[in-house]
Amino acid sequence: MERLFEGKVVLITSAACAIGREVAFSYATNGAFVIVSDKADDKTVNKIKANGGKAVFIKSDVSQAPECKRLLNQIISIYGRLDIACNNGGVINNTVDLIYTYL
Repeated sequence: MERLFEGKVVLITSAACAIGREVAFSYATNGAFVIVSDKADDKTVNKIKANGGKAVFIKSDVSQAPECKRLLNQIISIYGRLDIACNNGGVINNTVDLIYTYL
């Protein structure tokens, strides 16, 4: 079976529950290395790993521009790249634009 995202580094914001959790799980089951980000503690990584996927949790509040920059800097310094960003966080300001500007 072809895994569509094999080897891709994927960031999912607000991935601690609901849609974000399921999106993260879907990427992982399709071969991606998933970075789960949320401002709450998270069980999404445990679910992914329990099903044979690869994931890490990085705590971040994407409603704050400095947090977004820190998150992206951390990802790039550890993994060397970010292939896909799924901006799932419900943020009502210009912070999400920072991710696109930074990349």
